[in-house]
This record gives sequence, structure tokens and C-alpha cells, in this order.
Amino acid sequence: MILKTCSLAVIPALMLLASVWLAALEPPTPEQIAQYRADGTLAQRIAAARALGNHQVAPRLVERARYKLERLQKGGVVGILPDQQPKAGEGEFAPFFGKPALTMTLLGRLAARSGARVLFAWCERLPDTSPPRFALHVQAAPEAVGDADPAHAVAALNAGIEAIARRDFAQYQWTYKRYTLRPPGSGEANPYLDLYR
Repeated sequence: MILKTCSLAVIPALMLLASVWLAALEPPTPEQIAQYRADGTLAQRIAAARALGNHQVAPRLVERARYKLERLQKGGVVGILPDQQPKAGEGEFAPFFGKPALTMTLLGRLAARSGARVLFAWCERLPDTSPPRFALHVQAAPEAVGDADPAHAVAALNAGIEAIARRDFAQYQWTYKRYTLRPPGSGEANPYLDLYR
């Protein structure tokens, strides 16, 4: 298959090419910077952001994320495994099978910044084949996956992955443990704790 426009292939349970660089704190938009200058809070906000100490990203991760973004902007293809839980602070909670799951924002940010078309791709094991045979499926993701609003993007991403998994529950990679981190203040515990004892 040859894609003539830039595409962001989302490949559940197929390959892992995600980075955390774009999932760091969202930088202010030019409009926000102008507002902060106008209300006199820009210097204070910069000092507060620097004080967090989480603004130093490993150069290798920055290099990988830049490479992905540049590749997309040049019409290339990037594959990302989106249905693994990111680290705390590197995603947003959105429903996944009716339960809030921390979900990466990297994919939506890349799509929004590059204008790339997002595609879902997955393999399906074909019944009654020996040796096992697989069908590769590729379909357009909902447009909202590339929404500039991370909350809308991750909700659309999870809905798309859920729709694929519902095609055949037995073939989805359920071992990803999407629910170990719970929404702040929810009082919910890690449902997998008993598995670690």
C-alpha cells in the first residue's frame, strides 16, 4: 500500500514507536503568551514552569519526537501503539469500555501539529487456518482523534480502539492493563493489585 499524503498509522498491538516528549506539559499558545504579556504575568508563569523541574527531556526522546513530526510534515508515515497506558501526567483520562483510562495525548498532538491523516491498522487472526493466517485491516480513524483539544482527541482514540476490539474480544491484547492509574480524587484503587501478590 502506498500512501501519497502524510498519514499517522495507529497500530494497536502491532508496534511501539511512541515517545513521551509531546506528552509533556503543553506549551502556551501564541495567543496565551500575548495574553500573559498583556496582563503582566508572563515572567511569573515562566519562573513557575522552570521551578517544576520536569522540563528537561532526554535528548534522545526529543530527537525521536522531532523526527516523527518532521516525517509526518514531509508526507511520511509514522506508526504508534496508542492503547498502552502512559505514565502519570503524560496523558488524559477518557472512557475505554465505560471506565476512565489514562490515554496518551501524543498521537492527537502529532496529528494536530502535522495535519496528518490518522489511520487505524490491526491484524485479525483468520478462523480455521493452519498454520495461522492473518488479515491486515486499515481504516480511517475518526477525525476527532486529531482534535487540538486533548480531551476530545483521547476520547475519540479510545472509542476507535474499543470499536476494533469489539469486533472480536478474544483477539484484543488485554494484558496492557489500561486501568492501573486511576483519575485523581476518584478513590479508585488499581484493579490489578491482586495480580502482583
